[in-house]
Amino acid sequence: MKKSYYILMSVIVMILVQSCSSIKDSGSRDGSGIDQATLEKAIQSRQFIVKFDMMYTYNGPVYLRPRSNYIIVDGENAIISTAYLGRQYGIRPIAGINMRGRASDYEITKKVKRERYDISLKVNNEGTRFDVYLTVGRNGTVSASMNSMRISSARYAGYIVPINRRTQFQDDDMI
Repeated sequence: MKKSYYILMSVIVMILVQSCSSIKDSGSRDGSGIDQATLEKAIQSRQFIVKFDMMYTYNGPVYLRPRSNYIIVDGENAIISTAYLGRQYGIRPIAGINMRGRASDYEITKKVKRERYDISLKVNNEGTRFDVYLTVGRNGTVSASMNSMRISSARYAGYIVPINRRTQFQDDDMI
């Protein structure tokens, strides 16, 4: 009886370990699907999405949903939508950063020895400005920092996804 109990428990533990490792391996944070040419083209053409999966606060890391926390840079346009938890300088409380604006002062520094890109840009929208600093690793991982006059510096971690431009629809395609 004891022997069958141990065998049953061993099988259950093996199934749990296998399912946990498959969940861990299915994440896209490692950026292994991005090759260097695609990554460099996305950064140079200013057409990429940075999806955040972690925010760093004074109390430690906070895990985020990458679908809801991102920066989109599409040429001169930029969209920031992410959670915020930290010090704020103003009367109204700030629980998140949501803005559409113009991306200006876009600068890229390629660190060949460390195999990374340092990107800095400013996102402006009617009196509100965020200074965004991104460090992109060769495998697509991103470390980000955002500053503004109304909040303390916010730090995030995530991964980069190039924007895939598809061919334009023809009139025949629109039925």
